[in-house]
Amino acid sequence: KLQHTIGALGALQHVSYDCWIPLLKAARLEDQVRPGGCINPYESEANLEADLPIWRMLQARGYRSERLGASELRQLEPALPARYTCAMFEPEFRRVLDPFRIVTGLADAFVAGGGTILREQVSAFEFSPDNAIRIRTHRAVRRADRLVVAAGAVSNRLAALLGDPGVPLEAGRGYHVTLPDPGLELRHVVVAPEHQVAITPMSMGLRFAGTLEFAGADSAPNWKRADAILKIAGRVFPGIRTEGYTQWTGDRPMMPDSVPVISRATKRPNVYYAFGSGHYGLTQAGVIGRLVAEMMAGETPFLDVAPYRVDRF
Repeated sequence: KLQHTIGALGALQHVSYDCWIPLLKAARLEDQVRPGGCINPYESEANLEADLPIWRMLQARGYRSERLGASELRQLEPALPARYTCAMFEPEFRRVLDPFRIVTGLADAFVAGGGTILREQVSAFEFSPDNAIRIRTHRAVRRADRLVVAAGAVSNRLAALLGDPGVPLEAGRGYHVTLPDPGLELRHVVVAPEHQVAITPMSMGLRFAGTLEFAGADSAPNWKRADAILKIAGRVFPGIRTEGYTQWTGDRPMMPDSVPVISRATKRPNVYYAFGSGHYGLTQAGVIGRLVAEMMAGETPFLDVAPYRVDRF
């Protein structure tokens, strides 16, 4: 199962940025994505050694990474405290300066190209004998020739209405804390394995993200988890400034094998699914969008989509 997951994710990850490039150019958002890599620092060689089998497995699947000693780590990321003595560095990592600007910029480009964005709650689908689709919402009945379900952590609810009940999608809630003036500057994304937190320098500050809460998509947020991330920020960087911090939470669409669904519906030839990317929704958006577009156009997808079938379980 692990090998299946690594292989299926790797096929998407290795081409993810290439698929993003035309979208970023079309929306004039190229300046929002920065290269630089990701540092995974450890407080001891023993802790790194314990994770080494996983790193080697990833390397065997084409994920580039290299081991850093203390001096190399200091040169690469001087802001890290001295107790971090070694690291694994992933040079192909990129970071986004402002995810909100990316999303709104893409939406603006879509509208400028003639698209329409409607915010409506879907209650039912109806199909005519020729498979034309009627979509009932709280405001109107919409008609479509083809349909893509990409509704994040509640996509399985819509899939059930379309003839695919029981898709094992769960909401995996994550939290983040953003520090607008932390008093330090990072050059890279930092993922601290011993604290299970990802730290990203962004245009609005330094963002600490983590935790995975399975409480259901309809549950209220547990802000104690965000408070815990704030405490972790102080442990990773003693003395870091937290004044004016903001908190956020959102539901990741999680599949049991961590592999997304990129698939035609089993009962409807003109319905397509694109959900379940978990922690990699932004990363995989470009490649999944391309694959679904190729499927809808009747073309052979440039990647084999069999590992992502909705009925693989």
